[in-house]
This record gives sequence, C-alpha cells and structure tokens, in this order.
Amino acid sequence: MYNYQYFFDIYEWNDKAIDYLDDICSKNNLEYFIEKNILNNHEIAINFRGQKQDLDNFEFKFIKEFTDILKVEDFTKTSTHIIPMILRDNSDFDINSCNLNLYSKKKKVISLDVKSELIKLIKGGKVGVIRNVNGYYLITLATKSKSVKVARELLKLPTKTLPLLIKNTISAKYATISKKENELLNSDIKPFVRVKKRQLHRLEKVKNPPTSLVSFTSYYELKLPKNSFEELLAYEVNQAIVFYKIFDIDNIIDNIDFLVTTPKSFIDYPDSYMQKVYGRDMVLGIGFGLTPLSIKLPSKIKQECFSIYKDSIAIAKEDEIICSYNIKKRDFFNINDFKSDCQIELEDKDYLAILHRYLSGFNEAVIFEFQNDIAKILEYKDEKFSLLYEFEDSIEKIYNNSFDKEITYSNEAQLMAESKYEICHEDIYEYKKEDKFIKINTQKDIPQKLQGSAIINTLTKIVTDTINDYNTNIILCGEIFENKNLTENIIEFMDEHDIEYFISDRVPLNSSVKSMGVLLDFFTNK
Repeated sequence: MYNYQYFFDIYEWNDKAIDYLDDICSKNNLEYFIEKNILNNHEIAINFRGQKQDLDNFEFKFIKEFTDILKVEDFTKTSTHIIPMILRDNSDFDINSCNLNLYSKKKKVISLDVKSELIKLIKGGKVGVIRNVNGYYLITLATKSKSVKVARELLKLPTKTLPLLIKNTISAKYATISKKENELLNSDIKPFVRVKKRQLHRLEKVKNPPTSLVSFTSYYELKLPKNSFEELLAYEVNQAIVFYKIFDIDNIIDNIDFLVTTPKSFIDYPDSYMQKVYGRDMVLGIGFGLTPLSIKLPSKIKQECFSIYKDSIAIAKEDEIICSYNIKKRDFFNINDFKSDCQIELEDKDYLAILHRYLSGFNEAVIFEFQNDIAKILEYKDEKFSLLYEFEDSIEKIYNNSFDKEITYSNEAQLMAESKYEICHEDIYEYKKEDKFIKINTQKDIPQKLQGSAIINTLTKIVTDTINDYNTNIILCGEIFENKNLTENIIEFMDEHDIEYFISDRVPLNSSVKSMGVLLDFFTNK
C-alpha cells in the first residue's frame, strides 16, 4: 500500500469538497484523511491511502476536479510506501530522517526547527497532538494541573487515569515499581504498565511528580520510549508527559495548541497495557508488541471467516484464529492476506467463558465470568456449559453506587475501590444465592472509605464459597479480575487449598478478545 499526501493552499474551505472526496475515494477503492493547519484554515494536507496503481489512475482526474471545486492557490505532493507490518524497533522511525511538520497557533515550522520548537511548547504547558508510529497522541505536561485539566476537557475524560510517558524508571520516584514491573517496562513490548503510587512524605522532595489530576486512584500507568521520537520527548522535556492515544482528531483539532505530523505512515496499532499480579503478567489491552494474538484450532478449517466485536476483529484462517484490537479492518486483512467476506455474527453466548475454557485445556471446570455489565458463574461438564448463578445487579452498578457519581468509567470505579482497599478490613456485604441468582445487599452501614474494601471482600467470599461447593478446576475471566487485590486474594486461597486454576497471562480477561470466542465457538461446535 502507498500513501499520497497533497498540501494545498486554498482561499476558502467548501463542504462540497468532503462530498467529492467521499465519492471519488469510494469509486477508486481508496481511504483518505485530512490534516488542517490550526493556524490557517486555508492550508490543509490530504492523505490518500491505497494500492499504487489505484492512486496513479485517480491522480490526474482528482487534481483537475478538486481545483474546480475549491480555489487552489498552490499544492505540493509527497508519496510514501506504507509498511504493512508491526513495528518492533527504532530503525523504521528515525526522527532525524523524518520530514516533520509542526503547526501551532503562531506559525508553521518545518524540518530542522521542529524539535526545539516542539519541546518549548510542551515545557510551556501547551496541549497538542503528535503523529507517532501508532497514530495520533494527545500530549501535555503531566506536572501542570492547568494543562492536565485542559487535556481532560478536550478528551471528555473527567476521571479516567491518563497514561504517562517517562524517560526511565529511576526518574519515577513518585511510583513504587517492583523488579518485575521494571523488567516489563523495559521489555521489547514497551507497554503501559499499571504501577502503585508511592505515598510521599510532606517533607520529601521529589522532582516534578505528576499532578494529582492525572490519576484519582492509587495507580499510575507508565511507559518508556519505544522509538526515537518518544525518546526525544521523554529526555528533552525530562518530565512525565500525558500520552493518550486518540482515534478521532477532528473532535479536538480546533482547540489544541499544536500539531506535529509526518508523511511516514504505518499500521495504526495502539500501545499495549499490562500489570503484574502475584508476580505474573496480566494483559489489560493488546497492542504494539502483543498484537496480533493467535490461538490454534483443533484442525484446519474449510472456509475462512471473520468476526467483529466493538473495536476488536478476529479472523479464522487455516488452523488458527488471529485477533487484533483498534486496527482498521482493511489494514488487518491486508497484513494477513485475508480476502473472505464471511462474517460470523454474535449470538447470546458466553464467549469469554468459551475462549478461556479452551485456553485452559480443562475438561471440567467452574468458570467465573465477571464482567462489568453481567457476572455469571458457569459450569463446564460433558462438553456443555450450564449456568450456576448470575448476579442480580451488574458489578458496575454495585461499584458505581458506592462512589462519586461523577465517575463515568466502570473500570475507574474498580480502581477507586482498589485504591481504598485495606487488607485488614474484614467487613463484607451480605449476599444470598436464590433461584440461580446472587443477590448482594449493599445497604449495610459501612463508612464510604471502607466500602471499596467491602466490595472486594464480598466478591472474594462469593468466589471462595462457590469453590468450596464444587470440587473441580477453576477459571477466572472478565475485567473484574483485573483488580489486583481481588485476584490475589482468590489465587492465595486456591494455592493454599491446592486447587487447579487458570487465569490467562497472554490473552486479556476483558471483552477486547470476545471476537476470538465467537469464531472459536463457531468452528468447535459445527
């Protein structure tokens, strides 16, 4: 695939241009996106992506017709060969060889002046967007409350923990980073790693800690540079930087202070997110270095198929299922040379339980599938799934009822609960099992600061009580088990009682891999 980029100087933008671009790209099997100069609305760059033959065939007609629609003063063109692969090292993205463009509210800076001007803007607390190898990222200083507040308003994320780019773990004295977490941060994957905040003494002097607005929980999400562009940012700024992947730049482009772009185009993979639980890896989100995920099927399939669930896509090809997250369907198909139009639709099934049961290899098991919207306890026996219990209220509702109503993300409510967890606190909410429903009574008079502990203790007891009732293997899946304290409590119980259990260390527990379960169910139950 190739990327053709045209820079236009126009007198006035016309909405008819969008209709024309939609039409001509559809006819020529191309994709396009527009980059506007946030200083001068008449200066734009239009990128077209597709096969070289298609781009060459449409070019002459496009230039002629487009200049008729808009009054074009001048234009220039660049072309780039797109590398259809996951980038795993520095060599494919060397900032010294990139033709960077920086647009700010004051001026446009090209080439050699970009680096120093960019660092100056970031250190000045400005909020902007850079085009990195993995797409667009909103960045700003994490150490300035005003800047972080503006970033939250732009992103419409009032409570979500904002991920941070740091130069090295030594500089992060505001976080408690274990030896194994340090190894994970420095691994080839270079993921964001969830680590504990360190309680600083009021007299302790720590240089440039992130503002409290970055995270309202007891965790930070940190990453180290994975290419020379990120190294430039981390080392030259020499402070933690908010580094948030965005997928729709149009929603914020008019309100940012600067934009840095480059003609280099790559497959748009997000970063991976991980944490350590009981010394073992737990994948929170698949991306760079971890994607695509692959699992083997029992035998080769006759027809290739794919499935899509929200932002994840999975394909079944030969004897494996391959899954990626937040990548364009067309790019994913091109990478894997996949041409089938056979899509398998979702039904009302427990696809996470199906996937993780298959990964475990257990012939019999009790499966705790605890998701935000619905929590179930299932039994797998004689090659069939049966429902043991289902929660009357969603865990999301239980969590959110115990915390500030301003919290808009269920996972953030879980992190808030975990932040307030006290291992010595033994209060739990009363619960009962009735007609295959688990009913939790959260009306017990427990101080709010201890409610997080009570929720975790209650969920732990539900799991351990059920384990005692069934003498079989155990599987944990669903995003609720991303809660470290909850999962470590349960693992400790199972270790003490010599219970065989499975919790995946390479496939996320959450619904980002549900599309894999759809295909797995289709091909193993035909």
